[in-house]
Amino acid sequence: MSTNTLALTTNLSLLFTQFLLHVSPAFPAKNTLHISLILALVLATHFVGPVSPIPADAQPYTLLWPIWLGTIEKCITAGSKSIEDTFWRVGKGEKEAVGMRGFAPRKIGWAVALLGNWRLVGWNQQARNVPAPREGGRWEFVVGQVGKFGKLLLVTDALLQLGIRLCWTAPDGSIFADSKGLTIREGENWARGFAKAAVFGAGPYFFMHMQYVALSIVAVGTGLSEVRDWPPLFGGIDEATSVRNFWGTFWHQSIRRPLTTISNTILDTLGVQKKTTIRSYAFIYLAFGISGLAHAQSMNLLPRPANITLSESTLGIMYFFLWQAVAITIEDFVGWTWKQMGRKPEDLGMWRSALGYTWVTVSMWLSLPWAADVMMRLRLTEESFLPGTVWGGVVAKIPV
Repeated sequence: MSTNTLALTTNLSLLFTQFLLHVSPAFPAKNTLHISLILALVLATHFVGPVSPIPADAQPYTLLWPIWLGTIEKCITAGSKSIEDTFWRVGKGEKEAVGMRGFAPRKIGWAVALLGNWRLVGWNQQARNVPAPREGGRWEFVVGQVGKFGKLLLVTDALLQLGIRLCWTAPDGSIFADSKGLTIREGENWARGFAKAAVFGAGPYFFMHMQYVALSIVAVGTGLSEVRDWPPLFGGIDEATSVRNFWGTFWHQSIRRPLTTISNTILDTLGVQKKTTIRSYAFIYLAFGISGLAHAQSMNLLPRPANITLSESTLGIMYFFLWQAVAITIEDFVGWTWKQMGRKPEDLGMWRSALGYTWVTVSMWLSLPWAADVMMRLRLTEESFLPGTVWGGVVAKIPV
């Protein structure tokens, strides 16, 4: 099927415009121009249609939003100063890019590093809660990552095949032709519903982790970057004993800075007083709301079946992310009530972690269908993106 040339050009222009302005010399109102052009092009992408009528081919272009959201954050953080004045790599000299000539090779290298490093690892403005870099030499790191990639690849294959079998396969063995009524909720068959939610929930972790490890092997193996530039993408699972910690410590921190900066800027503009309970919870709901909106708009850039409406392809994503804010509010209230009873978290002893993991699991189980059903309606998960499968034959024997 043909590519939508106008949509392709618009999406690539969105990326190239950021690069062009990063490598250009600083000039007055550059940050304002940068933000204006980004927002105009983002809006344009929603009017020109998807890049391809095939979801798998169009999806890579929907993943540009963390880049442009991060660029907007950098412009806001810089304020009246230039981005070159505000962001620099540790060990490369303070304000390293200020003395670089516009469009020169050094400035290009700096711009590429800035656009590609979402967590700003090794920069003066590194995101909070990024795990510490690994110890060891270059080839020790590469060998370890190759082993990890193999394991992640096997798990990813298993999850993709399980998703196809459990969610997309009809009792007669055929693939559902109409996605409008598909859902991972199973009503009374809670065990099957839990299995579907587990497959969907684990998918993003292993998919992103595998791709990150693959990139680290190439970057460090070829000498383009160092081991310290590739700390783990995710935190330890032992941190995920609350919904707050799940998102704030365990999950990747790739969009933490944009969500934090933009949310605080909005609250400052509205005059919401800092260091107050209202401010704290307004921030949580706003940050998850912005995250939900950013994820939802990316779904709108995908082709959708003729019988799927705009709301059916976006709102579930918003509900999922807003629920995370609700869940954090609930767990905070429970913790506050526990303290009012004169108790401490340590009083739970060995049950503390067990209860925490159970709560996070139940919260995700309840909320994941909102997001997963959107993906199913858009037919994002009906085929594996891997060239082959190890587990396909085994998984095919699972009754549906």
